[in-house]
Amino acid sequence: MAKIPNKADKEVMKSIHITALLLLIPLWLHAADIVFSPNDLSTDNQLLFTCTAEQPGWSRFKTAMIADLDDLNDKDNEAISALSYFPELVNYYPDTKELEILNRFGLFRSSFDKNYRFRQLGLYTSYKQGFSIPNGRTLPAIGSPDGQWLLLQETNSSIRGNLYLINSKTGKKHLITSNHVTSFNPDYALWSEDSRYVIYAHSGKLFYLSVQLIENNNLPNENYREFGTGKISNIKWVDKNTLYYLSGSSVILISPAELPTRSFYLPPLSAGNIVGRIPLDFDPNLDDFRHTPGFQ
Repeated sequence: MAKIPNKADKEVMKSIHITALLLLIPLWLHAADIVFSPNDLSTDNQLLFTCTAEQPGWSRFKTAMIADLDDLNDKDNEAISALSYFPELVNYYPDTKELEILNRFGLFRSSFDKNYRFRQLGLYTSYKQGFSIPNGRTLPAIGSPDGQWLLLQETNSSIRGNLYLINSKTGKKHLITSNHVTSFNPDYALWSEDSRYVIYAHSGKLFYLSVQLIENNNLPNENYREFGTGKISNIKWVDKNTLYYLSGSSVILISPAELPTRSFYLPPLSAGNIVGRIPLDFDPNLDDFRHTPGFQ
């Protein structure tokens, strides 16, 4: 006759499962600044626990998680899910009425039109076996106004990394450049209002991206997408897809269709029209400008 486990037996089994989890998870979620604290184990091997993210000189926070111990060794299953979401970085998409939270444990969105529950976007990170939790401060992601596209940074050295454009609906990941100077400020890129174009900056240069070229797998090399010098403060999108670019003392108006022309023929030829001048050369480190609608 099989023995029915008593309370003491259950406590022993619980301790064994928790010990196994503590041995498995640090190898499975590689991160030196994450502390695991198991809390409770259900009868169907669902373990509730917390992760404390320690970051010297920066923020410290706890995240509640649940792990399915039966699936922990299955590489194809996401055995761990987040139950709380600390907002290291926050973004809101008015077009879709979605709130986005980004932290070292993942990228999460909640729709104000539905049930307010957060869902994890696996495009940024995944709790599958072998996933590595990033150390240090979280690099900002910059989403398009319609929420469909995300620019993400991943470090590959102390100051440089890969810049990706990711479709949030399909999860498809496109490498834009492997020579991007990483930035902790969300001022390295600026989307057009119609979400069709994005300008990004690094190393004192400005580059353009076209979503259509990405979708058609026809994106030119970055050298052919440079259209000027400066920073994001040198540009402003107006009227959905028209670009103002301040270069020196010149105010240049550029349509997106002209960007490839400017890129291919820079510096002998340039696209756009000079529509004005300012008294002094524009300094992107100190100056800013704005467009006044209807002003001629």
